[in-house]
Amino acid sequence: MRTLLFLMLGSVSAIANAASPAPAPAPAPAPAASATATATPEQIKLQLREYFFDAAREGRQDMLAEFIRSHYDLNTRDEKGYTALILAAYHGQTAAMYAALFQRTDVLKDLASRDADLSLKDGQGNDVTKLQRGEFATAPAR
Repeated sequence: MRTLLFLMLGSVSAIANAASPAPAPAPAPAPAASATATATPEQIKLQLREYFFDAAREGRQDMLAEFIRSHYDLNTRDEKGYTALILAAYHGQTAAMYAALFQRTDVLKDLASRDADLSLKDGQGNDVTKLQRGEFATAPAR
């Protein structure tokens, strides 16, 4: 008897489900407004700083070049006091490290225009042009 009752209830519910239309899918949520549309200038500044440090960590030379072209302060520090140069070096991003360090060609041009001798060498035999190419003299044994 119970079996018959369950079979009847099952078939009634199956017929009811077949007769009713399938529920409409839930409407997609409205696209969120752009983060920059509601962000404060301080939030935007912090977001740019994070993009800058992420680019250094990941070796994103294209992004670093854009920050340099935009005259972004390359000496910006994170909450621990690290600069992009330190982060790039720590994460093994040699090319990004060189970009952050040597893309300041305006400084070299300014020095050259003031008759600075760019051929002078440091204590390890490095001169400016070799450093720009990423060529470092071997450090003397101590």
